[in-house]
Amino acid sequence: MLMLANELAELQTTRVTSTAFTMLMMVMILVGANVQAAGDITPDASDFAAYRHTQTSIILRWGVEVAFLLVLFLGQYLFRKLVWFPYVGDPLTNFIDLMYLANISAVVMDDKHTGYYLHGRNHSQHSDTTL
Repeated sequence: MLMLANELAELQTTRVTSTAFTMLMMVMILVGANVQAAGDITPDASDFAAYRHTQTSIILRWGVEVAFLLVLFLGQYLFRKLVWFPYVGDPLTNFIDLMYLANISAVVMDDKHTGYYLHGRNHSQHSDTTL
């Protein structure tokens, strides 16, 4: 039972996206490829060269950063849902399989009067009977 409680505690910290990867890619794209200059107010929108007296628009820069953040988030989300979880393994499905192998169910109380009932998924038609 203690092993399952530890696995549940680890499962609660699992995320679909990686914040560190997202921030690293944001810095690499915005600073490394100088895409942050897309927030500068210039006559030629495709010119990202650094000018001496260029004004930076806070709204344009925020829009560029949010757009890249959403693209990176969506890319990670789709990769995890379409490639990683079906072929490598879903942590929630692995936890339910572990509960089935341990032949236990769990009640997780997240508040004083509310909670979740987790039952290990049985692949046969009847539970707790001889096969």
